[in-house]
Amino acid sequence: MRRQLTYKQSHYGTKVELVSRWFPSSKTCSKCNHIQDMRLSDRIFNCQKCKHIQDRDENAATNHRICLSRQSMVGLTGT
Repeated sequence: MRRQLTYKQSHYGTKVELVSRWFPSSKTCSKCNHIQDMRLSDRIFNCQKCKHIQDRDENAATNHRICLSRQSMVGLTGT
């Protein structure tokens, strides 16, 4: 999959950025970084610490952006 994505990135003018498969993006609060257990059936992220509420997928996408911006600051993004 990675090979296919990196091959197509030049064709579409995009950039492939990698995040560890073990990064708990959907279980981590995008506001306070609290990590909590969730069932796969839970579609709304409701932080037990700061009470932040967000769609689970949107919360995960926000965490990916945050992770990638931190990686790019120290030069760790991969293609």
